[in-house]
Amino acid sequence: MDAWIVSHEPTGQVRRALREAGLRLSRARPDVVFSLGGDGTLLEAEAAFPGVPKVPLRDRGVFSPAPCYHPRQAARIAQLIAAGRYRVREWGKVEAAAAGRRLLALNEIQVRSQNPSRALRFTLTVDGKASTVIGDGIVAATAFGSTGYYRSIGNRPFSRGVRVGFNNVYPRRPPQAFARCRLRIERELAWVFADTATRVALRPGQQVTIRPSKEKARFVIFQGVRR
Repeated sequence: MDAWIVSHEPTGQVRRALREAGLRLSRARPDVVFSLGGDGTLLEAEAAFPGVPKVPLRDRGVFSPAPCYHPRQAARIAQLIAAGRYRVREWGKVEAAAAGRRLLALNEIQVRSQNPSRALRFTLTVDGKASTVIGDGIVAATAFGSTGYYRSIGNRPFSRGVRVGFNNVYPRRPPQAFARCRLRIERELAWVFADTATRVALRPGQQVTIRPSKEKARFVIFQGVRR
């Protein structure tokens, strides 16, 4: 069984644990990916290895709903993986089409003004109903990402589907669940972000379409291993 580690921290301890359990370290086509670090590292791991089961390891606070484990548990976890004693939980993603590109996110798709001192004017169509909005932009979050930026702009986390939250907009409006969302830029320049990495520029007249993705993120869960 092949495994890989995504991290910006030293990985020697985890590498030794994987090898001692009989797992091969291979970046080519890993069966499982360990994320050693914070939420940003986890998002990076999912972007690099979409759909491959993930094991988040971290020694500090947990902000995402992913089943996270302390790095000192790496040896036990590696043994359980080698023995096939684990299960996998799936989480939905969100995707967007903008300027001829497809963006895929585990946490959220954001649309925001390129110039922080200038508000965007945009037409937002949610499941066929259109309205004009002025403000900093939107955050279209998954249930997984609803504990992140979506929550920090004043919304409550949720457990299923995809919802759009509004970032400092006028008129004020509550978040909305949706099956399909289209945003057309009417004034100013905008960025479309997928999680913390990919971004696409939009100018007035261009639009982005957002919807729940059929692709899933997968996380490894171990019975009897305390987080």
